[in-house]
Amino acid sequence: MSTDSSEESIELDGSSSDLARQLFYRAKANDSVNQLELNEVPDTVQSRLDELHLDWNKLPGLAQRALLWDSGFGYTSQNTAVQIWTLGNHSMADLALTLDEYEDAGCVPDNCTESNGPITYTSRYCNGDQMNGVAKCVIEEFVDDKSSHSAMWGVGGNPNGAPVPRIVRHAWVEDQGSNISYVVMAVHTASLEDEPGYSACSTSSLNDGYGVVAFPCRPTSNLTDENKAEMKVVKGSQWVSQWLKDDYAEAAKLESNGFNKLLLIPIVCGAILFVLLVWLGVYCKKKRREKARLDFEDTSPGIRPYLPPPPLPKSYEQKDSNARPTLAVSEDFTASSYTAADQTIQFPGYGEDYASSGSNTIMKLLLTSEFLLGRRIPLESLTFVKALSKGASGEVWVCDYAGMEVAAKRLLQIKEHKAEDVNEFAQEIELNASLEHPNIGAFIGVSWGSLNNLTMVIEYFPAGDLQRYLKKNADLLSNVLLTRQLEAKVIDFGISRSRLDSTMTGGVGTPFWTAPEILEGRRYTEQADIYSFGVVLSELDTAKIPFHDFKLVDGKKAKPFHILQEVMIGTLRPSFSEECPPRIRRVGVVCCQHDPARRPTAASLVRMLQGE
Repeated sequence: MSTDSSEESIELDGSSSDLARQLFYRAKANDSVNQLELNEVPDTVQSRLDELHLDWNKLPGLAQRALLWDSGFGYTSQNTAVQIWTLGNHSMADLALTLDEYEDAGCVPDNCTESNGPITYTSRYCNGDQMNGVAKCVIEEFVDDKSSHSAMWGVGGNPNGAPVPRIVRHAWVEDQGSNISYVVMAVHTASLEDEPGYSACSTSSLNDGYGVVAFPCRPTSNLTDENKAEMKVVKGSQWVSQWLKDDYAEAAKLESNGFNKLLLIPIVCGAILFVLLVWLGVYCKKKRREKARLDFEDTSPGIRPYLPPPPLPKSYEQKDSNARPTLAVSEDFTASSYTAADQTIQFPGYGEDYASSGSNTIMKLLLTSEFLLGRRIPLESLTFVKALSKGASGEVWVCDYAGMEVAAKRLLQIKEHKAEDVNEFAQEIELNASLEHPNIGAFIGVSWGSLNNLTMVIEYFPAGDLQRYLKKNADLLSNVLLTRQLEAKVIDFGISRSRLDSTMTGGVGTPFWTAPEILEGRRYTEQADIYSFGVVLSELDTAKIPFHDFKLVDGKKAKPFHILQEVMIGTLRPSFSEECPPRIRRVGVVCCQHDPARRPTAASLVRMLQGE
């Protein structure tokens, strides 16, 4: 039997599975395909890239596929690389099955060959034992959330096509009364969109009318002792390494093969300029602090220092029809217009000296912090309109400030607060004032008459929080708010994030969004935030709270402590819908890895979201 192959194509009759060679031919013919979007490059492949001084992300799609296959890997519908082992003396170039080999196993083919067309056969009747018995390879088993109804074996193909090393898990129960379950792993060399369904032949709209080379491999869960003895780890071909090194020098990693001494001039000049700028910055900062200290020391205990209302942050300015007028500062606002200020705050259970010391420390922070200078708002200029929420020690209000709606956060006014509570709130205010980003709620200013009514004024979000917009349970806390244009912004930065020794063991406000290692009481790291981001992606995809679909073995709805227990041991992760875009699903899944070390860094996450 012969197929429609040529001198620049491998045999497509099942006698060859040398996908790397076919991809080499297509590369020499100047063909191109999209780059692979693997969740993670296998260590074996990365080691080979390092030896060749090549960068995976700079290799074209054809070269990526060839290197992956030649190194003993394919990839799943979830873009996860899975390992392939050869059996006996077979190599990655001869794992396919010819028609004779297929029929010798007792299997029945379908002849899809058309008149004057390429010879094409596909599997018709063949059970799992027959397929696994004739397989020449083993594939690492995995869970695939996509069912497959395509043939596990086939010959024939497009001699001018670029094969894909796509791995599919076929699992079924024999429906002829035997009730036997089978699992067969198979390599499919065409994309899912180009491959006909089971017991169907290719048409002109599928793979240009050509067949598809497909062949079975055993799963790692179904190996005999003989299979285990014959399994061999794939070693890459020297010719593939040489081809990649010769043809893709532009994909080489940056290396220092020598240093141009002429570059010393701009480097030295830049270093000098940098030192001068740092010195100038330190000097100016020192002068500002000294001035603020003197102002603080000169402030009369009976008079509150007044600073004019701060300019609104750029991110708070409205550009649509809802825009508010710019605040006009009245010249009538003077220090003499204020009555004597409370210079004390009551701290139950503390001595007078401690209370006075705590009050002075807080006032010094509010008056001398570089992030709060010029950002004090007169308390009288805030009109408290409506309470939005109340917690154990704080509350948030909608306020009117110079004709604009703002949000004001303050400590509860029905109780006296300890020194450390007020100090912690003051530090939270300073932290929020230091943050400026388009997707972080804008800090507008700080206001107080006495430390008991210390108030942080921030951007107001009339659209509410993300959970409410997604029709979630309104009782759950959400710190992702929405603007009128439905832009997401983060608020509520507690000072616990700024403490390096914070472990967050004292209680969790949003446990379903909390990384498993934090639930276990381990140290808080940036990777915990990456996990929380993955959970938010799950919310956006499903429009439901995390783990909404988790039920106990008896079918009953799981209680929160059941859910958190499963999360901590790694048997439960946030789910994504079938309609979720693949790239978003990949990002969400990798963010929600149980092991923090397997989650991406923030920089890697940005690149993944940008499609790089």
